[in-house]
Amino acid sequence: MNDLTRRILRYCWMLCLLGGGMGNANAQAPAENLEQRSSGWTAGTGLYVVQPYFQNNPAYTIFTQQTLDTTLDARNPQTLTLSETARRVDVRHTMSAAPLVWLGYENDNGLGIRVRAWGFQQGTSQTAVLSPFAGAFNVSTANGQSVIVASGLLNTVSSATPLGLQAFGDTLSIRYGPETTAFTVTTKLALCVIDLEATQRFQSDDWGFLCSGGVRYANLDQSYNAYDAQSGSPLELRTLQSTYRFQGGGPTAAFELRRTLGSRGFSAYGLCRGSIVFGEAEQNATFFGAQLRNDDPNPQSASESRNRGIPILDLETGVEYRCPLGNTSFFGQLGFVGQQWFNAGSSSRSTLLNPATTLRPVLGGAPLDSNLALLGLAVRLGLNY
Repeated sequence: MNDLTRRILRYCWMLCLLGGGMGNANAQAPAENLEQRSSGWTAGTGLYVVQPYFQNNPAYTIFTQQTLDTTLDARNPQTLTLSETARRVDVRHTMSAAPLVWLGYENDNGLGIRVRAWGFQQGTSQTAVLSPFAGAFNVSTANGQSVIVASGLLNTVSSATPLGLQAFGDTLSIRYGPETTAFTVTTKLALCVIDLEATQRFQSDDWGFLCSGGVRYANLDQSYNAYDAQSGSPLELRTLQSTYRFQGGGPTAAFELRRTLGSRGFSAYGLCRGSIVFGEAEQNATFFGAQLRNDDPNPQSASESRNRGIPILDLETGVEYRCPLGNTSFFGQLGFVGQQWFNAGSSSRSTLLNPATTLRPVLGGAPLDSNLALLGLAVRLGLNY
């Protein structure tokens, strides 16, 4: 990052020398300033205040099954399923601030260069608590194995399924009988974006236009953790952990439009940007604990690495106020912003599959690359010199 910053500043300084010095200047920022003026620098900072929205991002699913067994005979069970329900709970995200900065230079002909960067990070935590089973049950041995039969309302909670691994907790176990289940899911989403691009400005009366093109670097980090704890075995916490990371680069292009509103410094602006980044996506998942259910292998792990591309679309519109002061022009912006990251994945990068004849999911689920949208506000403060 430090090497990249030094290179960018060196390129900007070379453009400054080629442009014949700063003089009484005016320049461009990303949708941030399309004012007609001579060569100069632009810089500023701001915030995206946005909320993530995923097409598919399950936290956990709670399954409820009403059974009836009048004999409670494990060797000859007569269990009937009277009803089944399933309730999927998605990861809940909120609004968070993403800091952004930019620096640019433009010569007298409207040709310029700029670098812009922003980053976003948010963590979540959700817990489901299931009460102990309150029906009738019996544990006995059949064919050399311990078997449990139950009559009543059975609750089970299951995690998402990163790379086919899955944690689950229920309210009735062979070893401990009825028990409370606490199932906690935590996730993290982190984005880092840097654009380095050439710009060309055009001006016509009250209208300003800016075209830009260059390269984009994008880093996308996501994680999913599920913690399954039962009151009957408090020391036997079972943990499912998954990390998913994409890092890549590719072309980016944008078109920006500005319209002066009256003579008091107000303007309306709009921005459309398209990018596609190519790189390596890597996912690692592990499931472990003091003892897993059904004497499953412990620990369990899976990993996947692949090359892929992610298209990204940015849209923004808003208002600007500008205040000139000598050779410097200060401005502020407030706008609505929306971004779509196509097939960016999700915290677990998975979804559950349900057979047509039952609400119970197929164990292990299936991988799925979900779309990610960011919606909210853009707030900027900058200057041209």
